[in-house]
Amino acid sequence: MTETKIKKPRVKQIKKIVAPVESKLSLLDIKNENEKYNELVKVEFDNGKYTEIKVKFKPTDIEKMLEDFADFLNEYQKLGNVIRDKDVLDYLSLHIVLHFSSIVGDMPSDIHEKVDLFQQLLNSEYGEVIMESFDKNEIVKVHTYMRKKLDQYMEMAKMDANLKQQLRDKIGEMNLENKDILLSTFFKEDESNA
Repeated sequence: MTETKIKKPRVKQIKKIVAPVESKLSLLDIKNENEKYNELVKVEFDNGKYTEIKVKFKPTDIEKMLEDFADFLNEYQKLGNVIRDKDVLDYLSLHIVLHFSSIVGDMPSDIHEKVDLFQQLLNSEYGEVIMESFDKNEIVKVHTYMRKKLDQYMEMAKMDANLKQQLRDKIGEMNLENKDILLSTFFKEDESNA
């Protein structure tokens, strides 16, 4: 007598797709949504040290960080330093690290102390490891926010000749590596009308 094996039929699991229930947005919904900005994650280093970083960047914190960044660049160039393209990216990254991690309690207010702090971070591996630990989408959010603000300012400058001239003068005064490229990019329609 031969045994016959009975194959059990495969049962395919079917997931129910449930449409979200429509409801009116409430302040509680907004409060719950904002809780994500309080979440921290630990970044551990090989030597046993650690810091904590924000998982999500709050829009108002991005704005504050960008204001500090702009103030820093302004003070830095007033010291006679040329702001090279590489410097802008390095200092933006360092501002992100300082504002969205627990590595520094309070940002020094003195420009010389800030430059020293940034040099210390640039010369260590900690800054790079922390920067690489942030969610890439949050870094993109910072760059997107910065670009939107610049676009808004440029739109306002198009409508206000005085504001446009102030912007042109401010860029002209700055000690930037690629000032001519920046001026021609922002004011290209003026050059084509000349």
